Amino acid sequence: MRAIVEYLNRSVSTVSREIKRNMTEGGDLAKVT
Repeated sequence: MRAIVEYLNRSVSTVSREIKRNMTEGGDLAKVT
């Protein structure tokens, strides 16, 4: 169970990093959020 939680946490942090990068680049994602 713990491995699953750690995996999810890593995935979430990776996704949020990508989102922040897209937003700083002024992508369409910034308009959506």
